[in-house]
Amino acid sequence: MGMSRQHTPLLGSTGLLIGDKPGMSGNGPTGTENAFDIYYPGGVLNGTWWFGAYPPYWATWSAELFGTEGAGNMSFNGVGATGNDAGLYVTGDFAAGETIHFLLRRNGLASNGHLLASLKELNQYIGGAYQMTRLVGAPAPGFPKAMNAPAIGDFYVSNVAIPPTFGNVAVYFQGVLSDPPLVQPPIEASNGLRAN
Repeated sequence: MGMSRQHTPLLGSTGLLIGDKPGMSGNGPTGTENAFDIYYPGGVLNGTWWFGAYPPYWATWSAELFGTEGAGNMSFNGVGATGNDAGLYVTGDFAAGETIHFLLRRNGLASNGHLLASLKELNQYIGGAYQMTRLVGAPAPGFPKAMNAPAIGDFYVSNVAIPPTFGNVAVYFQGVLSDPPLVQPPIEASNGLRAN
């Protein structure tokens, strides 16, 4: 009985995938190797596993990535800003009368999560004890907003109802991890998100 040369993982599954090597049988130039490395926590190499000569096997690792593409009219802003290691994500449609859901990855920090919003963009590095880049200007009404502590996992969460007046204007968001008061170090900031 013959073996299929290209196996596709089921929708939503991730992990080891056996198929043809890059550039063969309709595969693009993926750059994958027929082996994978496993590391211990802290970055120490555990070993490299090889799946045998091609043909018959070429192994790769299937993965599903998530981002803000599912959020209507939202895009990343200020990714890679100096000192900003936390991550801010969003789901939902940014439209008048809708509710969007923010998630702020706390990176294991015990500090409280806050959501900042502004009608103005800013790109101001704040050094000293802060070591972060502020990506939003003067706060919009009702912000900064305390986020809900994570019930499980590593994310603070906040739901924001979009008022009719904000449905078609540019609004800038950023997450901040800090204990009250919000301006006192230590502070960890996130990437920015831009609506519209």
